[in-house]
Amino acid sequence: MKPLSLALSIEWDDCTVALAGAGIDHGTESTAIELSARTLLDASGGPQASRDALALVQQALRQAGRRLDEVERFYVNVGPGAFTSLRIAVGLVQGLALPGNRPVGAIGSLQAGAADSFVGQGGHAGADTLPWLLCSALDARMGECYYAAFLCRAGHWPQPALPPAVGKADDAAVAFEGLRRQLTAEGRISAVHLAGGGFGPNFEPLRAWAMEVGQDAALAAERRPGARALLAVADVPDAPALMAARDVRPLYVRDRVALDRDEQRQLAAAKLAAQPAGR
Repeated sequence: MKPLSLALSIEWDDCTVALAGAGIDHGTESTAIELSARTLLDASGGPQASRDALALVQQALRQAGRRLDEVERFYVNVGPGAFTSLRIAVGLVQGLALPGNRPVGAIGSLQAGAADSFVGQGGHAGADTLPWLLCSALDARMGECYYAAFLCRAGHWPQPALPPAVGKADDAAVAFEGLRRQLTAEGRISAVHLAGGGFGPNFEPLRAWAMEVGQDAALAAERRPGARALLAVADVPDAPALMAARDVRPLYVRDRVALDRDEQRQLAAAKLAAQPAGR
């Protein structure tokens, strides 16, 4: 019987909470309750999503008919992502886990993209099956994206192939293509999958690269590091060990949180120049 687990993820524009395990999945291991501030509470994201986190936790527990002290494990999206959102998410999970001395799983937002790419990959892959390359990219604001790549097998923890970085979409596309070419030439991957909002309309170089490798950028952009994805990735035999709540820390890739005035003007001018004529 699976332990009752609660996951929390706070992103730029949403907050999600998922609950799964004994007593709520009705015999179907893949079933979990997931609540979203954006859809359930009509939140607009940002500070509102962060403020609604505790309300979502309480609502998920009520919906499942369970109490907080029955949760045996907690999971949290530790980033990279929005600085304030990550700190709030980690702090809240620590506050929920510490009184009962419950362990916490720290799940990276870029690894969480593997959850959707597992679908349709035939369950637990054998040792002789080639992995696929997962390229993850998330909006980092300031005209940049967080990006990383992983070698994935269904039912296994994503193995790093390109460490987390932050940069322009052009930088990410060049890095992804170089890695794809290398691993393909060496016969080390079976396919390429994409995940994250970095493949959305604000990151044209990544969207163009997705088309070049035969991937659907719009579908990739819908694959988010939500709470359900955290549970799916964490629920594999070789996932990183749980830790004491006090030891959980956000993962920061960028050491700056805002553009200076000159950089803001340059970014605005670049966006204006990119608009179609007549607009």
